[in-house]
Amino acid sequence: MKCKVFLLLLMSMMTLGVVAQNAVQAEPMMPTAPSVKKENIMQRLHRQGSNQGTVTLTQPAMLNDLLTRSFSSIDGVSQIKVDGYRVQLFAGSNSREAREAAQKIAKDVKQQFNYRVYSLFDSPRWICRVGDFQSYEAANQAMRELRAKGNYKEAVIVRDQVLVDSY
Repeated sequence: MKCKVFLLLLMSMMTLGVVAQNAVQAEPMMPTAPSVKKENIMQRLHRQGSNQGTVTLTQPAMLNDLLTRSFSSIDGVSQIKVDGYRVQLFAGSNSREAREAAQKIAKDVKQQFNYRVYSLFDSPRWICRVGDFQSYEAANQAMRELRAKGNYKEAVIVRDQVLVDSY
């Protein structure tokens, strides 16, 4: 008896699988024509196609501007943020003295070295970080150079979002 029920269940599942497989028609998600212009996400959502639902978006006009804008640009070079490393030279409190110390270190490093310097308030402290390094080894080399040539004996390597040129 159990064997008959099992066979009946197995046969019905196979039949349903074949019926469902025949009912599904594959439709390509992306156009394959080489002349199609690349769309951003907003254009893609507003486009209507066959057998597709309608998406209604309500957003500020500024959002579309931000989505279509290129990456940040420094000196005419487009850049993106990626995970990387920086050398931290100072971490103080949230006082005015700590802010002045972080800014003084940033000014000194800019004069002595060829690194980008970041002096910022990362609650609850003022910090001064140097460089945009994609590898730990590059950050370590910069840290050794800062310790040797400058008065930055307490320099440490920290993980951070860094700017790199996008090509």
